[in-house]
Amino acid sequence: MHISPERCIDGTLFPGDISAKSKTGNTPEVKITAVDNFQGEENRVILLSLVQSNKNRKIGYLQVPNRVCVALSRTRDGLFVIGNMTCLRQASPLWEKVISKADTLGLCGKHLELKCFNHKDTKMIVETPQDFEKYKDEQTVQRLEDCCHIFELSCLDEYMDKRDSERHVGMNVCPRCTTPILHSKRYGNVIRECSQDIDAAKRKINCLDIIKDRNEVLLATVKLKIKDDRAFFLSCIWQAKNKPHITAIRNQLNFYMSVTKSIAYVTSKYKDIILEEKRQDILKELHGLQKWILIQRFRFSEQELSEFKLELTRVRLSLRVEALMRSLQKIENGPQCDSEWTEMTNKSLNSGEKLNEKTGQKIEIKLNQLEKQYPHSGLGISDDERIMVLKAMGFAQKGHVYAIGDCGGAMTEGKCPECQETIVSSSHRLRDDNQVAAEMDGAQFSAWSEQANMQNYDLVAHLDEMF
Repeated sequence: MHISPERCIDGTLFPGDISAKSKTGNTPEVKITAVDNFQGEENRVILLSLVQSNKNRKIGYLQVPNRVCVALSRTRDGLFVIGNMTCLRQASPLWEKVISKADTLGLCGKHLELKCFNHKDTKMIVETPQDFEKYKDEQTVQRLEDCCHIFELSCLDEYMDKRDSERHVGMNVCPRCTTPILHSKRYGNVIRECSQDIDAAKRKINCLDIIKDRNEVLLATVKLKIKDDRAFFLSCIWQAKNKPHITAIRNQLNFYMSVTKSIAYVTSKYKDIILEEKRQDILKELHGLQKWILIQRFRFSEQELSEFKLELTRVRLSLRVEALMRSLQKIENGPQCDSEWTEMTNKSLNSGEKLNEKTGQKIEIKLNQLEKQYPHSGLGISDDERIMVLKAMGFAQKGHVYAIGDCGGAMTEGKCPECQETIVSSSHRLRDDNQVAAEMDGAQFSAWSEQANMQNYDLVAHLDEMF
């Protein structure tokens, strides 16, 4: 009677046995399950494995009547039980009755009678594990571990050796289902040769891309101003042997340039905008990020990429918040920020904890609104508006702002419309009691002043600007 593997169950009373059996590479069509998971179901053939065999005669779950009932009553055509029946009979009265009945009917035996499906006339009598060794030399079939299909040994050997003559690049596959053959003790050397051929092909294909990517990173590296940092990146580039390593160096270089740009920006642009102590704290954090970047590595993990982005965002938001607060403090009777937003900002940016991405987005949205209303110039206008009205601005004696037209230098005298004080002067010079409105463009002296005229002779400054 022929029974398909799908109609068979390999059952056990212990879940741990399922994992052990799965690793042996049994035919995948045969379901392996624990008896507890098989209640209410049945199948034509059940192979029941009982692993208890010990000197103390302890059988554990096998002495529970309900489990014994389920284990022995789920089959329709055939039940095959493999275990130490002597141990079971001595440990449980229930098993004594079951085994005695089976023994009376001639259903118990001391060995397994096995047959090779290719050699049906040959019987293999197996009673102990050592008995399997008797038939080892007579092996005529081979089962592939990856798909569990069985083939005649000489045919499979010829199939696996055929690649030596054809020399195709790729893994050999199962002739029946085309599953790649990746695991086999018998054909281990063939599998390794296939893997080496594939790796060699990959290196050759990716070679041109690697050279192109390396040159791009190299061009960006030689532009770095700090000699030691430039030497570090050059060393990493020459050691890179594959595309993922080049990609890691590219990311590393981009991160470095981003942090370096932030350091330069904080050093120059924010020198007079925020408190020096706070500025130094932010620079310290940026230098710490830069030091973390300059660690030789072969890849960036997803977590590292995410946390770097969040940390750089946190530092930049902290800088913007500090600049905004300083701007609001300079405004007489200026507005007060929402206390809830201020508390959230302090907790997220100054607590030392990782910035939450959604919280960072909320802070940035509010910052954009406030910066538009109260820019760093303190004039209540945006940078674009400031540039549009930028001329030679000055302060009258009592602090009122006025503009100078035409060429930008003070050419005529007039009256301040607010305090009637004399403003400007002549010959491109401000009056001694007038001041420069420095917050408009950061000018340290007025147009056409002696200081400005002296700059015309600063050749080094002009060369620096040109080159």
